[in-house]
Amino acid sequence: MFFGTIAELLEQGKFVVLSNYNQPLKTLFKLASAVGIDIEEELKNDNMAIIDVFGSKYETYFDIPNVYYLHGVVDVDTINPKILFVFERLQPKFKKRGLVRAIYALEGATFMFGEEETLKLINADLAHKSKYHPDTIFMFLMNSDILSRKFIAWVSGISDYVIVTKSKLEPDGIIERLYVVRSPDEGFRPLAFKLHVADELTKERIKIEKLF
Repeated sequence: MFFGTIAELLEQGKFVVLSNYNQPLKTLFKLASAVGIDIEEELKNDNMAIIDVFGSKYETYFDIPNVYYLHGVVDVDTINPKILFVFERLQPKFKKRGLVRAIYALEGATFMFGEEETLKLINADLAHKSKYHPDTIFMFLMNSDILSRKFIAWVSGISDYVIVTKSKLEPDGIIERLYVVRSPDEGFRPLAFKLHVADELTKERIKIEKLF
């Protein structure tokens, strides 16, 4: 669902900046390819950029266009200034297209910095974007099996949209239930959907059935 949403935003012409905290880049590329996103191609075509915090932390570097590394010490005191420096360099690319700020994923950030410090980093990032890029779309991916209820509640509280997913392996494939529990839309009521993931490697492989 995370990469499927990114695929839709790329089709709309948005510029996506993805901060990777969780995976080696090649693994990330494989995950995105499952919904038909060729991330390397999108990077080469100036449609997105990756801030590879994971690669910076563990010194796994790739020479790929629009992939940025945070050199030197990466800790709670240095990460936001270094990321803001990258955004200053990227501003000409997203200024007229609209910015999507995608975090993959919050449990990776908390593993590096702890939950309290990660919340402070998110808060500072939100404050900066609200001042200088107020139309930024934020996407946070988080695993509720790893993070504390307090952390999840806080992130949910600052989000415009909150979507909870649960997956189950059934005889006809992977069935994922999706619950939309928060939205800024007037008169919003919680919604539930059933998602079936088909075999083809495109974003259309995700079939959605509304439950209520």
